[in-house]
Amino acid sequence: GCNAAYVMPSHQYPTGIVMSIKRRLELLAWTKQAPNRYIIEDDYDSEFRYKGKPIPALQGIDQNETVVYLGTFSRSIAPAIRISYMVLPKPLLKLYQERFSFYASTVSRIDQEIVTRFLSEGYYERHLNKMKALYRSKHDFLLNALKPLMKGFRISGEHAGMHLLLTAKKKLKEQKLIDLAEAYGVKVYGMSSNEIGEQKKEPATIILGYANITECEIEQGVQKLLEAWKEYLQEEMAMKEQLYTIPVNDAFDKDCECPICAMRKVLETNAVEYTMGPSYMEDDVRMNTDKMGFCREHMNMLLLQKNKLGLALILKTHIDHTNKEIQKLTQKPIKAGSLFKKAAENPVFDYTEKLTHSCFICDRINHTFDRYIHTVLQLWKTDEAFRNKYASSKGFCTEHFGVLVKAAQGSLKGSQLDEFLKVTTKLYLDNMQRLADDLEWFTDKFDYRYKDAPWKNSKDAIPRAVIKTNGILEDEDEKKTQSSI
Repeated sequence: GCNAAYVMPSHQYPTGIVMSIKRRLELLAWTKQAPNRYIIEDDYDSEFRYKGKPIPALQGIDQNETVVYLGTFSRSIAPAIRISYMVLPKPLLKLYQERFSFYASTVSRIDQEIVTRFLSEGYYERHLNKMKALYRSKHDFLLNALKPLMKGFRISGEHAGMHLLLTAKKKLKEQKLIDLAEAYGVKVYGMSSNEIGEQKKEPATIILGYANITECEIEQGVQKLLEAWKEYLQEEMAMKEQLYTIPVNDAFDKDCECPICAMRKVLETNAVEYTMGPSYMEDDVRMNTDKMGFCREHMNMLLLQKNKLGLALILKTHIDHTNKEIQKLTQKPIKAGSLFKKAAENPVFDYTEKLTHSCFICDRINHTFDRYIHTVLQLWKTDEAFRNKYASSKGFCTEHFGVLVKAAQGSLKGSQLDEFLKVTTKLYLDNMQRLADDLEWFTDKFDYRYKDAPWKNSKDAIPRAVIKTNGILEDEDEKKTQSSI
């Protein structure tokens, strides 16, 4: 069987995957299952991590002397300094000294002495901080420049190292993307060039390195890629718009008091399930839940989920993060005000105020919800069948009536805007009056004079009115319970 595992846990090349702490512990546990099992940990660029908390190296958490640790200065200092190093566990160190003592390093003694002094006199740490700031700046600049490409690609392997991956969302030939880029003067490499043996039918993936180019060159290169892949991106954008039309049409097909509330309810359910699913173990998700927390409404929804372990882990790290932030803010004394001088702003209050109004789930919902509203307006402009469906709906809650009116002013013009506002306002007022009439009859039914009269449409008037006034969309079982009289 296998007795050695070669891994790059800090930033695997070429996938860019950072191995989770859970997986690292599993790997260390594997070494205990048989004697003479070792892990070779290639930590070639762990110094360059731009987001999240650093994860300890396998060698740092190994308690059984089973990790061979490899490092290099080629990335952190300069490629010309071809100096690498190896940290052996004690059992192997003894064997190395016995059997390999004749080995002489091919790196010149002068270069070795220079690096030794560079480390011992503190220059390396200062240099590394400078390089991390430089590469983080390039990394962030590249991510921002790549936003227009997100219509057809997804990014992975970012937030560490000196490269990231662009994976096509649609089935494309990787070589075609490479050839198109080269035709515009941009040299890129495909993931398949790193495969050994028969190539798998994986999505087309492009490797983008940014270590040795300036931000100006990054901007020019991305612009050329946009031109080179323009046709593909336009197809993807049209497809994505089509994907948004499905949930919008589904919501307007429902017989409900506010189809916008119905859309948001689906997004909310999906966001809660996502939060409590496997994603809570991902570093970037946990970092955001630590920072943002949850609003009261969504915390109540999380409490109803079955995954109590996941919720406990999320709450634990969120509390740890909050405590650290509070401790930082309370280190400096707050000056009181005087008769002629206004008191300084309280940073603790500002932080807690911001925290109590932030929510990971709300943020996730709003990102897609805005696209849904945009799609409603686009369908109004281009699809006559949708306009008829829209006009025959039961209107909207007060909040979403306002959302539609505001969004229309930024997306529609001239007669289209006038007609949309006219139809939307009429829908809102007419259906509000319909509910007011139902509520009036509901109250009349408690008068002995109307005791034997039919309920008409008023039996569920209260839950429907709550949707209109407050946008609270009850679950179907709850609606049935409330409407039973």
